[in-house]
Amino acid sequence: MVVRYGAVEDTEEVVNASDDNISQDSFSSWYSKKSILRGVTLSVISGTLFTANNFVINQFGVVVSDAVLVRCVIQIIIFTFIIIYSGDNILPENTEQKLLHCLTRCDWRP
Repeated sequence: MVVRYGAVEDTEEVVNASDDNISQDSFSSWYSKKSILRGVTLSVISGTLFTANNFVINQFGVVVSDAVLVRCVIQIIIFTFIIIYSGDNILPENTEQKLLHCLTRCDWRP
């Protein structure tokens, strides 16, 4: 059985699946089961955190707009540190590109 993998470039890479120690069918079956398990686990964790978040907000009588404001500030701080640590720039180097970047991020609808 010959399998052709797609690539961005025009080069063709042909892999002979019969040369591998495990067959392509058993590998894809194992990979899909692993992906499904990971997806189910993440969805259960997400649902649990969402429910716990709503429970805490209701029990402590937090104003929702205050909670959203605090969450936004915390996310801005965390993601700014991640961007700085990874060495990326928040805005492009060119002044014209900075202006374009800021204008396309603004929502001008009333």
